[in-house]
Amino acid sequence: MKYYAGLENLSAEPTEGGYILKGVLASVSNLGENHWFGLIAGVNENKRNMGVI
Repeated sequence: MKYYAGLENLSAEPTEGGYILKGVLASVSNLGENHWFGLIAGVNENKRNMGVI
């Protein structure tokens, strides 16, 4: 939801076999060893990708 609120601005560039993500996750505060987080990245004006890292 942070993506849609404008707090995170990630883009996803399609490549053979996946995507290259570019941007900043400024609002992620719980990163640590063995932690997971979700993200949304814009591929183009009409397409978004969601992932768990």
